[in-house]
Amino acid sequence: MKLLLSIFILSIFNIAYSQEEKKAAKYVDWFDTKIGKTNNSLFQGTEYEEEYLMKNEKHRFFPNFDFTLGNVNFNGQQYFNVLCNYDVYGDQLLLKTHELTDATAILVDKKKVESFTIANHNFYNLKTKNKNFEDGFYELLVKNQLFSIYKKHKKKKSQKLDKTYVYYLFKDKDKYVLYYENDFHKLKSVKNIGAIIKGQKDFLRNLVQKQPDLKKMKEDEKLIFVANKLFAHLISNEN
Repeated sequence: MKLLLSIFILSIFNIAYSQEEKKAAKYVDWFDTKIGKTNNSLFQGTEYEEEYLMKNEKHRFFPNFDFTLGNVNFNGQQYFNVLCNYDVYGDQLLLKTHELTDATAILVDKKKVESFTIANHNFYNLKTKNKNFEDGFYELLVKNQLFSIYKKHKKKKSQKLDKTYVYYLFKDKDKYVLYYENDFHKLKSVKNIGAIIKGQKDFLRNLVQKQPDLKKMKEDEKLIFVANKLFAHLISNEN
């Protein structure tokens, strides 16, 4: 009962915090228009130069070729309503502003980017001493009091030859990790969660068997659905 009450209080706090964050975003954006966005440290990066010719929708960016308004937490400072794009293949964040007429985009100092939000997707710069873990930007899919699931967007490059020129295709090769008990674990499948969180193999096996529609879901949707069911199951067993 105490745990359920704490979850309720936490949800109320998150709503209040979200409202305060919106107010802060308006203030910071107003401040940037006064001093000029390019005058802040966020835009003190190097110019981005594209080295690959891309022909169709199989490109290296997320969510698409176009720059999208997003938020960036850079060097401990939050920046709102910034034109940004995520280079998945290079695992780099790109920024753009109309004030930079000579540069197509700015390559941000990755070490100082703590997190960013683009197209309602939240990314975090994860770092760990685990040798089996790849540092870099990860999208947060699930987060609760017991575990979190992250998605590592990845692209595999292939070269194609047209009649007169060479171009490149970038195919998705995404990976997933589970953060549990202060460590990151690779997720090869939904059932793999049961091998990481002890004592949950039978629950997950039964859940998958009772949910035939899981096979029709995309991998993100499947993991989110199963993770939420598992969390509810774990919470109910604690009470």
